[in-house]
Amino acid sequence: MRRVRSFVVFSLAWLLASVAQPHVAAGQEPPTVDQAVPNNANTGCQSQADCKAPRVCQAGQCREAGSCQRDTDCPGQQVCEGGRCAERTPPAPAPAPTPAEPEPGVPLTGELAIGGSLQSWGNVPGGLGWFWSLGGGVRFRNGTGILALLGEGYATLGNGREFQLGHVGAGISFRNMNGQSTLGLLSVSSGGLTSDERGFGLVIRHFYPLVDRFGVTLEIIQAYVEDASVRTFGLGLGIAQ
Repeated sequence: MRRVRSFVVFSLAWLLASVAQPHVAAGQEPPTVDQAVPNNANTGCQSQADCKAPRVCQAGQCREAGSCQRDTDCPGQQVCEGGRCAERTPPAPAPAPTPAEPEPGVPLTGELAIGGSLQSWGNVPGGLGWFWSLGGGVRFRNGTGILALLGEGYATLGNGREFQLGHVGAGISFRNMNGQSTLGLLSVSSGGLTSDERGFGLVIRHFYPLVDRFGVTLEIIQAYVEDASVRTFGLGLGIAQ
């Protein structure tokens, strides 16, 4: 009876050992203890000691060193990129602001004309002569400008009288398709700029550009001095800035 019991115990022990041992094919080495025990893959951990090298404990999981799922899995300032911890790429520097172009100031402008003229005084037949006129001021971006006007005209009238008409005033200049025009209000004197025989008048002047700043100037003055009507028609060479 004792022999039967010993045989049964031995048979059970052998059967349990056979089931616990992994199957090894013919010609293969039996697995070692390290190979048989999983490498803590996807297992929880509380410290590095809970993970088998080369795995590390990150966010409560044993993972390969440097692997990650989110930025919080990476040490320090590293970020998670493609499942690996990497240094944070510094943001590209903002482009330097383009300096604003300075707005151009109000340009100065000027006009000068010298040429021949035809002048008349009241009922006296007109005579030929010459004139000069000058205008200077500022011009705005739209081509409009404000000018101070100054000039004189000289002629010998039909009765042989020497005639001189001076003017000083102000006008508005504006640009058009054919050049620059000026309309102005004048204070005139029949004996030149220093004469006491004064009156008032209007001037219309137009500058026709030909080459660069040079061109032809047409000037018409209608004035009244001592109840007499004075007219001047001038045509000459001009220069404008």
